[in-house]
Amino acid sequence: MAGFEERGLPEKGAEYHRQAVELRETLPDKGEYAFSLGNLGVALLSAGKLKDAEKYLKKCLSSYGQAGLDSRPEYAAFARNLEICEETLSPKQ
Repeated sequence: MAGFEERGLPEKGAEYHRQAVELRETLPDKGEYAFSLGNLGVALLSAGKLKDAEKYLKKCLSSYGQAGLDSRPEYAAFARNLEICEETLSPKQ
């Protein structure tokens, strides 16, 4: 799963991250679910699918918050990716 984005294959990475999201959604560890949502969002951002990336990154941050895990370092990294996504979608004049 890991490494597709680094090899220039973000769509393939997104495909595997989507499968991880589906699997982890059913598990009790909501931190892992949130992490998978974030990975999917980053893969979609890398693929240039900004609206989809924004959707999954927002869901990721919300899931971290609901699980009480918003102080984790990866939360900040995913939040920065969301900022990049939003800035790209709505550039400041």
